[in-house]
Amino acid sequence: MFKETKISSFFSVLAVFFTVLVVARLFHLQVIEGAKYKSFVKSQVESKIETTRNRGTILDRDGAVLAQNKVVGSIYAFRKNIKNMDTFINKLEVNGINVSKRVRDQLKNNDGFVWIERHLDLELAEYLKSNITGIEYYKEEARYYPEGTSMSNLLGFTGIDNQGRGGIEYTLDSELAGDPVTVVSIKDSRGRLILFDDKSDAILPDSSVDLTISAKLQAGVEAILRNGAKNYGAKNGTAIALDVKTGEVVFAANVKDFDPHDYSSKERSHYNNMPFTYLFEPGSIFKTILFAFMQDKLLIDHQKKYNTSKMINLGGFTYTDTIYRPSLTPEEIYKYSSNIGIAQMVKSINKEAYHKFIVNAGFGEKTGVYGLREESGLVKPPQKWSQNSKTSMSIGYELLVTPLQIVNFYAAIGNNGIINTPKLINKVKVKSRVVNPQTVSRRVMSESTSDYLLSLMIKTVKTGTGKNARSSIVDIAGKTGTSKKYDPRLKRYSDENYIATFAGVFPSNDPKIAMIVVYDSPSTSIYGGATSAHIFKQIAEYLAVELNLLNRSRVIIANVN
Repeated sequence: MFKETKISSFFSVLAVFFTVLVVARLFHLQVIEGAKYKSFVKSQVESKIETTRNRGTILDRDGAVLAQNKVVGSIYAFRKNIKNMDTFINKLEVNGINVSKRVRDQLKNNDGFVWIERHLDLELAEYLKSNITGIEYYKEEARYYPEGTSMSNLLGFTGIDNQGRGGIEYTLDSELAGDPVTVVSIKDSRGRLILFDDKSDAILPDSSVDLTISAKLQAGVEAILRNGAKNYGAKNGTAIALDVKTGEVVFAANVKDFDPHDYSSKERSHYNNMPFTYLFEPGSIFKTILFAFMQDKLLIDHQKKYNTSKMINLGGFTYTDTIYRPSLTPEEIYKYSSNIGIAQMVKSINKEAYHKFIVNAGFGEKTGVYGLREESGLVKPPQKWSQNSKTSMSIGYELLVTPLQIVNFYAAIGNNGIINTPKLINKVKVKSRVVNPQTVSRRVMSESTSDYLLSLMIKTVKTGTGKNARSSIVDIAGKTGTSKKYDPRLKRYSDENYIATFAGVFPSNDPKIAMIVVYDSPSTSIYGGATSAHIFKQIAEYLAVELNLLNRSRVIIANVN
């Protein structure tokens, strides 16, 4: 028999031998033939596809769903699994699937994974799989918009992989994004190509965005606005309203829209969210900002009369009025929108102080609205003003504004001189975290100045250029505007295309809503008082009925279409 020490030594040597053998084998596999096996593994994995699921929902102020997910079937194929390419493509096209040249080339040039068509109805995907050899489908999520084209410019759309590409979907994409999913195509032991993915069921999204807008009100306003554009022959148009006390967006409507389920069928101009991004020279609705400045600085001589009987020339530029009147007081200059009167009123004002007031009133910078992209507009610094700039800016030229900036200032008139950050989003929920965008307020004019402006706007509607906005259902206060469009091709202002506007508040005795209506290039009349004022009235009456803002003494005649 062996001694115990010899047996122990034998097994120790044996253990060392096997350890060395294993290490040597591992070294051979990882170092000597490592590249070979890495290549083999890579050959088994054909491709990776990145997608998402459980994207957050978008809701209106009443909890109605504006954007949500639906399960769809995306069909795919592997070239190695297709027996006859011509028969394969023919069967797809017979069933309504257009196989693009790009897909055909992919199928011909590689044996890997190829998407044939994304986001089909599940029933169709299942039918194609059952009836065409080589077709498989993958369940994924696509975006569904229950309101269709309504609010499309606000909501935006998502791309083929459910990532935000426009509107709120884009701006708040990180909050709405959902969970990433990686899908891998591999070969099985027999070399057949298959798709491997997470088979777990989708769960309800735990992210959401709540808007301040009611889908019902929005749809009604869009119908009125678009009908007006059709009647007046306008190329485009927009309207937006704010709650004067809270700054909440009541609606934001566009004439041009698109189907977010088929966004590529429309030109990109249809995607534009005009209330927030449309830059224009505002015309006479900007006279309200001049009067706010001058009244706040006690620069208006209310008894003085200005000669408005003929055109006036300043620095080589001629200022005219639609109707010439012998003389006008400051209040009449506003009510009749006299450019000649304005040119005389602004002569003595300090341009630095005026510029500071304009900027503080919210022009030339973004309003700070959360949830959507906006433009800042343009207000030139005083050192770049020409001899005519004080006059031109006061009648709405030589500066660029957005409808949102204008309506926000008019809301301050209805809010006793206090301007708010506009609010489009009530709440954003991302998993367990909730964000409530805050409204920042500041005073831009005295309360007495806001009262004065309100009285001017009431008179403008009753007996001035805004008479077409008079309503027996809700009292309206506002200002008309008409401005020539600059033609960059001709490098001068157009003689044919104008911007027609009306901005104001209602009910005028206790303002609740501020609103602006803008039409681009109306053909029946260039004047805001003949186009936008009519539509402002119609929308105001619609909102008055829906929001219970009717004149109590006149409810008997509140039956409108």
